[in-house]
Amino acid sequence: MASRKHPNGRNGSNGKKHAADGFDVRALRARFPVLSRRVDGHPLVYLDSAATSQRPREVLEAMDEYYRHDNANSHQRVHPLGKRSKELDDEARQTVADYIGATTKDEVVWVKGATEGINVVARTWAEENVKRGDNVVLTVTEHYSNLIPWQQLAKRTGCDLRFVDVDADGRLRVDQLEKFITRRTRLVSLSHVSNALGMINPVHVAVELAKPVRARVLVDGAQSAPHLAIDVEALGCDFFCFSAHKMGGPFGTGVLWTKEELLEEMTPSQFGGGTAEKVTLRRHRFMSHPESFEAGTGNPAASVGFRAAIELVQEMGQDEMWHYEQALVSYGLERLGAVDGLTLLGSREPWERVPLFTFSYKDRDGEEVARSLARQGIAVSGGKLHAQPLLKRFGLESAVRVSCWAYTTTHEIDRVAEALESRSSWTARAVDRAADVIESVR
Repeated sequence: MASRKHPNGRNGSNGKKHAADGFDVRALRARFPVLSRRVDGHPLVYLDSAATSQRPREVLEAMDEYYRHDNANSHQRVHPLGKRSKELDDEARQTVADYIGATTKDEVVWVKGATEGINVVARTWAEENVKRGDNVVLTVTEHYSNLIPWQQLAKRTGCDLRFVDVDADGRLRVDQLEKFITRRTRLVSLSHVSNALGMINPVHVAVELAKPVRARVLVDGAQSAPHLAIDVEALGCDFFCFSAHKMGGPFGTGVLWTKEELLEEMTPSQFGGGTAEKVTLRRHRFMSHPESFEAGTGNPAASVGFRAAIELVQEMGQDEMWHYEQALVSYGLERLGAVDGLTLLGSREPWERVPLFTFSYKDRDGEEVARSLARQGIAVSGGKLHAQPLLKRFGLESAVRVSCWAYTTTHEIDRVAEALESRSSWTARAVDRAADVIESVR
């Protein structure tokens, strides 16, 4: 396996190497069928990987192979297909465990994605351990998925929520972390990488501050797992959540990693088939974890696809991909930053970021800008980005987000810049508005 990155997201050596030597982006792109399609006559420029990545042929073929030859309910282990489904699911769980540096595959709970993983923690460990008068420390950079569950927890328990701010460059205010984490802190929950800023947050600092007061740390890895090599033991956190679909895997599956000692203490939040080994009309005995947290029929096909996605990343080389993405960060900051009227959010230091660029453009609505780009075959996100509090922190109601993965090229970043610099996209928008006015008059 490729060497892991430092928990703060720097390169495994010194964090300054940006060369893409040995990384063949054209060969990688050839493995993603959708990247060769055209949209309304334009070559597709897909720059929305933070929302969801595209799927490589290996993932599609692995899932197709499963459905054609091994499809069965993995709970039915009395016949060959059911037994094989269970074996494939377990092999995928082990692959994930190895990939994130887990001590055992039994610490890996399958969930629908990072959102469900966070909600599981909120409904299990947090409800059992967070009381009125306690506090949960969050940051202003959080995606709704790592904000709303804790707002709901506060309603149910009466706990206090504390929010760590960022500075003008998007860096987390460490001085506030030090101030907000106290003996009444039960949990620190933060994103490893901001979905709106692309900034790598100092998880290691949060862990160092939380340990002395015996607070637990949850890391939302939805935006870090696609870019950084994850080692949960090195991070020192207690919970880590991420989604398959943002790193080449299928929709509808993801991981909640939890320290085994905590899983043993937690009561599952969903109940039903697959969670209990003995049931009477009035009582039940749970199975051991992780199965006790995975109620209902599993999704072995998604697990198989997720494993194929991880194996592709390992084949391409995580260090090589990281160096290439750092080159994309440097190029994107320079090229997009040169567009007249465009204001980038976040630090200009490449090593502090992943290749994700959020910006405002000439005071125009972010969603409108995204729609205009879409007419030229360019797929980006626009609007509130599920991070409205963070955008308001920077005085914005909406923004545009260009998010890359290892299959992105500098030419695609050029396409965005050129489209913004051209008046044609805004002329097209004016035509659309005129058509709307004419239709309303009719």
